[in-house]
Amino acid sequence: MKNLIKLLAAAAIASGIFSVQAADGKDVKLTGEGTCAKCGLKLADKCQNVVQVKNGDKTTVLERAATKLKDNRLVPELFSTQHYSYDTSAIANVPSSDIDFNHDALGVEGSGSDIVHYHVPLNGYNSLIHVQARVWYQSAPPKWMEELFSNHSAPIDTFRTMYEAADNTPFLVAEGGFDDLSTGIDGLDELGVRVAPNPARDGVLNIIGLTNKVQAVEVFDVRGRLVAKHSTQGITQLRVNLPADGTYMVVFRTRARSFVQRVVALTPGHNLEVWLHPAYQALVGACLRWCAGQAPLGDTGSV
Repeated sequence: MKNLIKLLAAAAIASGIFSVQAADGKDVKLTGEGTCAKCGLKLADKCQNVVQVKNGDKTTVLERAATKLKDNRLVPELFSTQHYSYDTSAIANVPSSDIDFNHDALGVEGSGSDIVHYHVPLNGYNSLIHVQARVWYQSAPPKWMEELFSNHSAPIDTFRTMYEAADNTPFLVAEGGFDDLSTGIDGLDELGVRVAPNPARDGVLNIIGLTNKVQAVEVFDVRGRLVAKHSTQGITQLRVNLPADGTYMVVFRTRARSFVQRVVALTPGHNLEVWLHPAYQALVGACLRWCAGQAPLGDTGSV
């Protein structure tokens, strides 16, 4: 089985160690140069916040830049691609399939967060495991400086001297761990499948992270009627159009068992942000009180 770990990515990782501890106390550590996990999981085809020069080489030097390849920044909370000045700070080449980036669990943009998913193969191990993960931050990793330091000039040499004299030790941002008593797949998270947004605005549901473990996806309405069925052979993501607003059960069929995710579809006019807006809630409250004969219609007090 592959155990899935979720971490809020608070910083770029320059290097890392991942440890899986078995019940007998033995540790197996995977070490190496850290890269963007989303690229490793094929959620993006390019990694790191780099740009491309005209001859096709990758560069981290802005003066040699021609086109952007992949932007690895975390955006501030409430950051929106719909803002009128978005063109001055656009995020480069984050694929639409990356539904975690700057979106909360309901699919609302502006969370300012991201989630990195790690899949760790246990190679047949079927006993107790302890998983621990750490996130490190380094403002200027040595590999990032290699291209700049391969050149020589008075400003570059001065900066190199300052850089080498500084304490560039990465510092720990966050860490966490857990014990897993199960050797099977307990839910969609460990299966690697993600469903978003939920509620699904305009009745459109995105499913990503499909693997050969999932044989089919079926959608049922609250009356148990099958409204959609899709084979997942050879695909990693799926777009499902729900027929109307309401509650649906999305069933993921595997050889061993089935997994169910409840989703809600919101058709146009049933926008979650509108429902949660204080002015809209006040208006609905006033209408309810007026219908109950408790207040005049012009009274827009709180619900």
